[in-house]
Amino acid sequence: MRYKNKAQIKLSFGMIFSIILIITFLSFGFWVIYKFVGLMNEVKSADFVNDLQTDIDRIWKSSFGSNPGEYSVPAGVKKVCFIDFFNAGKGKDKNLYNELNMVNNGDENMVFYPTESSGISAFEIKHLDIANITSNENPYCIDVKKGKVQILLKISSGESLVRVLR
Repeated sequence: MRYKNKAQIKLSFGMIFSIILIITFLSFGFWVIYKFVGLMNEVKSADFVNDLQTDIDRIWKSSFGSNPGEYSVPAGVKKVCFIDFFNAGKGKDKNLYNELNMVNNGDENMVFYPTESSGISAFEIKHLDIANITSNENPYCIDVKKGKVQILLKISSGESLVRVLR
């Protein structure tokens, strides 16, 4: 009788140890998946910025023209906002200005909203006429539909910087 109790205790300890190991492995697996999804959002953010900057550079080098484009954005992004952090918020999305301003590090002029939707949420896009873009609305936000955003890039004759239109 005495030996049966010891065997039951050892079996019980083995099962508890197995359960702890299973929980540990599952937790580590979920953590790896979570990090991988975050990395995918950062890569998608970088691809979006690279594609947009390439199109802006192409338009900027020409004397005039426009380019309607559709760009994929990271999961969870609801708006792509062009913002002048040196002027106060105004227009229909002015209530977003303070929240977007929290990710400002100095040179950024484009922000994903909500700001926590991707790993990196603020970027500097070169050759943009940000003063003109945000003259009536600051931030100038474009809605994302089904993970895509439609952006019209335009430069007129005599202009030196590209404008962004909805």
